[in-house]
Amino acid sequence: MNGIALRGFRERWQTYVGAVVTVALGVGLVQASLLLLLSVLGMQPPAGADALTQARFDGSTIVAVTVVSVTLGFAAFLAVFIIASTFAFSVDERRRDLALLRIVGAEVGQVRRMLRGEALILGLLGAAIGVPAGVGLMQIETRMLVDAGFVPQGFAPVWQVWIVPASLAFGVGLAFAGVTVAARRAARIEPLDAVRAVGAAARPMTRARWTAGLGFSAATVALVVLAPAGGLAGGQAMAMSAGITAALAITMTAPALVPVVATILPRPRSAVGVLAFANLRDARSRSASTATPLIVLLALVLSQPIAMSSFTDAATAQIARGTHADLVLESSGSLATDPGTIPGVVSASTEWTVPVRIQPSGSSISGMPEDLAGTALPITTEALVMDPGTFATAHPGAREALQDLGRTAAAPGPGAAGLGLGDAGTVSIGDRHLGSVRFGTPVPAGSAGQVGIVVRRDFVPADILEASPATTFVEIRSGADRRAVSAALADLGSVTDMRTWVTETGSAGQDQNAQVLVVVMAVGALYAVIGILNAVAIAASGRRQEFAVARASGMTRAQVLTAAALETLLVAGSAVGLALTASVMTVFAVLMGTAQATGAATLDIPWPLVIAAGAGGLVLTGVAGLVAAAVATRQQPAALLSARG
Repeated sequence: MNGIALRGFRERWQTYVGAVVTVALGVGLVQASLLLLLSVLGMQPPAGADALTQARFDGSTIVAVTVVSVTLGFAAFLAVFIIASTFAFSVDERRRDLALLRIVGAEVGQVRRMLRGEALILGLLGAAIGVPAGVGLMQIETRMLVDAGFVPQGFAPVWQVWIVPASLAFGVGLAFAGVTVAARRAARIEPLDAVRAVGAAARPMTRARWTAGLGFSAATVALVVLAPAGGLAGGQAMAMSAGITAALAITMTAPALVPVVATILPRPRSAVGVLAFANLRDARSRSASTATPLIVLLALVLSQPIAMSSFTDAATAQIARGTHADLVLESSGSLATDPGTIPGVVSASTEWTVPVRIQPSGSSISGMPEDLAGTALPITTEALVMDPGTFATAHPGAREALQDLGRTAAAPGPGAAGLGLGDAGTVSIGDRHLGSVRFGTPVPAGSAGQVGIVVRRDFVPADILEASPATTFVEIRSGADRRAVSAALADLGSVTDMRTWVTETGSAGQDQNAQVLVVVMAVGALYAVIGILNAVAIAASGRRQEFAVARASGMTRAQVLTAAALETLLVAGSAVGLALTASVMTVFAVLMGTAQATGAATLDIPWPLVIAAGAGGLVLTGVAGLVAAAVATRQQPAALLSARG
């Protein structure tokens, strides 16, 4: 048994090396993201900072925590998915060898122990490499966070000693999980069926796969249907998730879907083309395992920017529709002249956005006594400070919400959904307590951006407003000299027309989205690319005899390589098509969510990214398949076949 296992190791060393690399990078990526998250949570404002600086620091910390948390979740998802699927694929590719072990006398328990022992060794080795690799990855992620402005210059993550055993346990645990599931299925197949590839061994679609696929499909439908109820923030999150769950549903049913999709792809009608398609259709498990990481990568890369850019455009367009103004003045501090007194100006609404902390009153769970549920957690958000009279003129849709907005009242803003403000609470900025407020009628979306609350100007101390940026929406009297009004306003700050301001605001939002995507997905996408290369290498490593038989039957090495590369391209093309199908679920959720939240369906598809991602996936997978096949055909076919005989 040991001899057979050793020979299998020599023949499929790429499988083991790929498993080690996958574990190492997965562990390193999760370790780096976890240490960064803990370090960001431990950040403190500068010593001696005033109340406004403290509040701004708290707000930026919340943003950084959110970005790093998403990065950690993304890294953990990829690590779990790729490591488990890699080990499961490696076991599936060795099913014939495992069957031979059972035929020569090995018991099922012995085979399982052997596989678990391999998983332990490979998991430990990969995790041991991943711990120092994680240090380097942490530095890369830190630099991206600093460059994007999510953490201050000089930020340095703190090393935690316990991360070493945790990383080792994480790597070994994922390796064990991937091997255990595949080994259990392999053990249920009769050895002779596995050797001859008949019966259960020839059915890659198991009941568990169908069940998981249906479950993820149901989750996708639920996310699409519920997206309109989530508002802008919740709808965006559900639209992003819809593409991911759809991709997972597709990967679960990939053995059935990939060959079907491949039939509609163009391919040569030559003998080589026929052979490539026949191999794809016959080896459905191999085709699915090769396509799976590419499907997940493309679905992630496409669904995230589609949702983020579409909802950003929708919010920007909604603000434009909900604001009546001709010019926009941007300034800081108190204005030397009231813009409303400038000749030719009908109205001018000056608005400040300040960071605040809200402590909701009462229980953390509505309807449950506070002594049982505990006190509600404080909320860090932004407050829009304005004068009700001029604000209602610039934003007519908010008029109803402002009717009962007194000195001790606040209106929940468009960004209040999901915050849990309750009916009342206390508001503070840094260490300065501003007072208690009750929350009245919410300000509709399009009137106040995405702030958490809207308060009167006299609620916030003047020195706070003095140090805060202000935006003034100016309406010009019909027939007034627009240039003269603009020149007078220019003495107070930066002046743009409303259309330009909307465009610049949307561009700023898209730039921030791009920064978030770079931080969240850059390293993870690289890891997924390595997963794709690894899957292709594992698939080719088990085909040495198949390639040798083809060459012994009269095909040249060039023809074998062409057939292998064409087969890989067909698999990659199927993966691209299936990933686009998964992204369509994000599109549906975006259209329904933006239509409900803003009154107009908005969709922004970054076509250059779609084309680049699809073409890049095809080229990457095709080249990897060609190189892996070239390595697998280096040995003369006669020598390989005689050795196997």
